Amino acid sequence: MKHFISYFCTLAIALSMALQASASEPYFDSDGISYAVLSIDGRTVAVTAYTGDNEAVSIPQQVTYEGTTYTVTRIGDHAFSHCTGLTSVTIPNSVTEIGLQPFFGCLNLTDIIVDPENSSYCSIDGVLYDKEVSILINCPEGKKGSLTIPGSVTTIGINAFSACSNLTDIIVDPENSSYCSIDGVLYDKEVSVLIKCPEGKKGDLNIPSSVTTIGDYAFYYCERLKSVTTPNSVTTIGQWAFAYCTGLTSVTIPYSVTTIGDNVFYYCEGLKSVTIPNSVKTIGQWAFAYCTGLTSVTIPYSVTTIGNSAFLACSNLTDIIVDSENSSYCSIDGILYDKEASVLINCPGKKEGEPTIPGSVTVIGSNAFSFCAGLTSVTIPSSVKTIGDEAFSACTGLTLVTIPNSVTIIGDYAFLSCTGLTSVTIPGSATTIGNGAFLGCTGLTSVTIPNSVTTIGIGTFAYCTKLATIYCEILEPFFCDPQFPVEVIEDAILYVPTGCKTKYETIAPWNSFKHIEEKTFSGVDNIPDDRARILVSDGSLTVEGCEFITVYDMNGRIVYRGIGQEVRLAPGIYLVKGRNSCVKVVI
Repeated sequence: MKHFISYFCTLAIALSMALQASASEPYFDSDGISYAVLSIDGRTVAVTAYTGDNEAVSIPQQVTYEGTTYTVTRIGDHAFSHCTGLTSVTIPNSVTEIGLQPFFGCLNLTDIIVDPENSSYCSIDGVLYDKEVSILINCPEGKKGSLTIPGSVTTIGINAFSACSNLTDIIVDPENSSYCSIDGVLYDKEVSVLIKCPEGKKGDLNIPSSVTTIGDYAFYYCERLKSVTTPNSVTTIGQWAFAYCTGLTSVTIPYSVTTIGDNVFYYCEGLKSVTIPNSVKTIGQWAFAYCTGLTSVTIPYSVTTIGNSAFLACSNLTDIIVDSENSSYCSIDGILYDKEASVLINCPGKKEGEPTIPGSVTVIGSNAFSFCAGLTSVTIPSSVKTIGDEAFSACTGLTLVTIPNSVTIIGDYAFLSCTGLTSVTIPGSATTIGNGAFLGCTGLTSVTIPNSVTTIGIGTFAYCTKLATIYCEILEPFFCDPQFPVEVIEDAILYVPTGCKTKYETIAPWNSFKHIEEKTFSGVDNIPDDRARILVSDGSLTVEGCEFITVYDMNGRIVYRGIGQEVRLAPGIYLVKGRNSCVKVVI
């Protein structure tokens, strides 16, 4: 997940730089520094990027391009981002504005030096402040040991200590009226808010009994902390407060806490147990996501709100247990539902085989089964109308999913990277197939799209490189961008309704297919009398004597098409058609 975040951060940074460059023409490079012209008349420029390899960089006060001399007045957002070889940067007196996180990812940067004549900024011990030393703007990420905050500082920037992994102590001048420090940890003056524990802090930490709030990002990336003792005075734990504290093994949340914020314990992969007290009312989204060491969680009766993906990708979580007195939620077989069991919220990541979904469920929520790698098959009951975004994403062991003729919406990325799926039949009730719904389903060989579908999202079948047959029953084909792979367009057969081939040949993406054939989709056609050998047992059937089968319900709808191995079906009567045979079976 760190690599995933890093990739999108890099993408966002690149986009930001591109926008800066395109918004102010012209832009140019000089001595490894990229500039964008802010004002042609005023002859001012901003630093937008650094591509050189020097350890020490001194930004010039002025730079000449095509005979015109410009004054450097701004350092842009992320301008020196990920310059890992950089150890020091000198800012000239001409700079009056510094953008968002200009030195993000500069892991070895130890000194930010500001020209003493600069009227907007200054530096003390390599740390960047405003000119009045009232705002601490940026501690360089390579800073080691301790840092002392002057008595004049009244504001600390939100990313001031971001990624300072070797900073072990934050010390505050006793004369400071806004902040104080205890054991190298930063607090407000009244010691009611724990603001920041330095990322290099090791061992165990006891939070003072006066603290009522653990602030956002307070322990972010404190990977070397082993335990934190939280007093009963604490009522709120802020967003991302303990995220990436990979050394934490257990957490006891005190009975005074009412809110566990978003992403609080995100990626605490060493966390093996957590006790949520009866005082907690809200568990934020992604609160325990990627806590791969967790094996079980109990939700107390007091909880009324659980955010989206609160237990996402907890790969060893076997059970989510809800107190029977809880008025908002319940659990069945260790799976989390709303109280009425109408919304399936979260299946724990360690759940294996084929879970039973109650007939009361109408919505399978976003990320409900995400990363349940041990899941092999799912039979969705006919009560379900909506499959939420990313509902089954990364269920790599999933080989069979039965979507009933009640589902109208298949959400964005619903089956993202379900690499084990070989065949999918979208029911005749479906109207919307979301963006990337089957993206990365590299094992998918066959898909059926019914005439009811009116929306096919962007990238729906991207990277589905093994698609060999596409049964598209849509009578009036429409433009969409499912991003079929090139090899699919070249080699796969696109079956379309009889009499509609010409329509498909005139509209993208269908007109790109090299092989388009017409087919009658109404009911079951051309059924010979000879029979294949079929075995029925415990709600599943196995067909012997044919390689590829199509299973129809009694309304003529296709409910399965694929290799004739073990097929899970809901109770009912079906016709099973092979290449040279057709049989009726009762499940």
